[in-house]
Amino acid sequence: MSFLLMICLAAAASGQLAGGNGGLLHIPSNESLAHCPSSCGDVDISYPFGIGPGCFRQGFELTCDTTTQPPTLFLGSSTSTDVIDTYAADLELDVSLIGFNITMAPGINTYIRSWEAPAKGFTIPNGSVLYVVGCGVGVHLLALDSNDTMGSCTTLCFKDPVDMMQANGTCDGIGCCKIDTMREVQGFRLRIVRQDGIVAVPSVKAFLTYYGSYEFRTEDLSSPWINGSNLLNTTIYGAIMDQPNCRSASKNKATYACSRNSQCVNADRGGYYCYCPDGNPNGIPYTQEGCTGETSIQTKGCRSFFYVELLPY
Repeated sequence: MSFLLMICLAAAASGQLAGGNGGLLHIPSNESLAHCPSSCGDVDISYPFGIGPGCFRQGFELTCDTTTQPPTLFLGSSTSTDVIDTYAADLELDVSLIGFNITMAPGINTYIRSWEAPAKGFTIPNGSVLYVVGCGVGVHLLALDSNDTMGSCTTLCFKDPVDMMQANGTCDGIGCCKIDTMREVQGFRLRIVRQDGIVAVPSVKAFLTYYGSYEFRTEDLSSPWINGSNLLNTTIYGAIMDQPNCRSASKNKATYACSRNSQCVNADRGGYYCYCPDGNPNGIPYTQEGCTGETSIQTKGCRSFFYVELLPY
């Protein structure tokens, strides 16, 4: 009996250890996180995001590059995706604009570009929009995992500058077209085809951002990049990925990420996330203090979902 008890205690203790690369697999206290960096430059950081071993949930590591001025925050240990804002309660990151500036070379009519989430469990949310600025091209947006077509659009341009000016402020196919993603995606492939007999502007610009956040201007057709692009960004969402869903995660109390009084939601692309329910918006759903803590979490907006499992901690 004593031997079996020792085995059980050892197994429970193992759940309190950090996961691979210093990521936690248990629910920490605010006190245990007190030594962790709370910002990088002007970007605030809250758990489960974090910098350094013992400061982040497994899969939510951030890296601060202090050699730049101001310091630059990156998702993961690479420098492929720079973070400009974090929203811990929604596992949400605003990252620099995901986009491509494609030079149209003579004799080449088809161009392929692709993007894949920089860390497991991160996705571009449903409702994001791909904007394409250019002349005389057909655009196809494909899901990277299945190669399914998510949408297509075509851009045309008038030779008369006065006619083109009338397209300012819209994105309906004259100099600019758009494609709604319609679902969460972990990656996408972009196929751009120059139309026969149409002379295109020197480049085509394609980028993902919020719906309605971009207004087309004819000068963007010939500019090096999109005017005001420093005001645009792309949002990506994360999910806890050490278990496939809420039900499976709740059976493994040692590694379950949702703290007391929080609720669990199955993520659309696998994994799960936690949140503090309406009427109890304070606290952190990923720390021991739970949703009754006094620390108010800044949230950009509600993360859309369709299925909620009410599972006690």
